[in-house]
Amino acid sequence: MPCPFALLLLVPYGLQKVVDGSVTAAVQRVAFQPRALEISFAVFLLATTVLVWMEMPFLASGEVLPDAQFGPSAADIEKWLSKVGEEGRANYATHALYDLGVYVAAYGGFLCVVLARLIRKFGYSSTSAAQYVLLLPVAGMVCDVLETGTFYWMTSSHPNLISSLIRPAVPVFNQAKWVFLAGALLAIVSFAISCGLDAVSKPADPVQKSEATKKTE
Repeated sequence: MPCPFALLLLVPYGLQKVVDGSVTAAVQRVAFQPRALEISFAVFLLATTVLVWMEMPFLASGEVLPDAQFGPSAADIEKWLSKVGEEGRANYATHALYDLGVYVAAYGGFLCVVLARLIRKFGYSSTSAAQYVLLLPVAGMVCDVLETGTFYWMTSSHPNLISSLIRPAVPVFNQAKWVFLAGALLAIVSFAISCGLDAVSKPADPVQKSEATKKTE
């Protein structure tokens, strides 16, 4: 299997798009399409249901997938792959491909839509520095792709070991994924709480207050 680290060749292009605002602009265009929130949530829910179903054989045997761990080393993953056996490796390879092809886009898209809408609701313009918060879920998705691609490479190569030059980087993408996604979730919670407090503390509109008073009389 080709090394997934070849994707790093795209980093200069990606950084250029980050600097010129193309990434955040693309996220905003998608986030404010009609019914984008409802559709992204439905896709995320369906994709999560399928993922959990695929993980059931591992959950039933008490195995924790490498993706769910924080910073497993290459040796840890190889030990786990030996432990689960041939059938377990085949199931995990299918799981990794589903993660790469479907789930990363499903959860990442939902996070981006929610975060973009909260940022707009909080009053930030589409050109403000706050829009760069949208890069948190995007960066998490990129790291997830690199992490899962590496795990799949290790699974398909087992029992052969991957290059010693790559082994030190194996836990890095996993840790970076969790850090970026945790940052995205923290930003969503922070914006949601701020919007809620702002709505509570904001004085009622005189017209709406007058109409509410008439209804109670």
